[in-house]
Amino acid sequence: MLFRCDLQLSGKSLSSAPTAAAIAKSALEGDSIARDAVMRFLAILGSFAGDCALLFSARGGVYFGGGVLPKLWPMVADSPLIERFDAKGRMTSWISK
Repeated sequence: MLFRCDLQLSGKSLSSAPTAAAIAKSALEGDSIARDAVMRFLAILGSFAGDCALLFSARGGVYFGGGVLPKLWPMVADSPLIERFDAKGRMTSWISK
């Protein structure tokens, strides 16, 4: 959905909906629209994971399951995932431990 919105905002159109794997591959190959969509996804994921960590008092860590992050791993270090995970206002010092 993020990718489709970015395409429409850039004035481009899709003949068919690409798969998540195709979007990830395009992002890793340097497609700027796909990369923006993936970076936004990782930011949202980081925010949500941080919220869940606070909600459940996850002091032992947070683990991500599934097959999405391994495919996107080369992009994670440059993404806002960790920054958004830690950005919890007055709870930032607690969550970043």
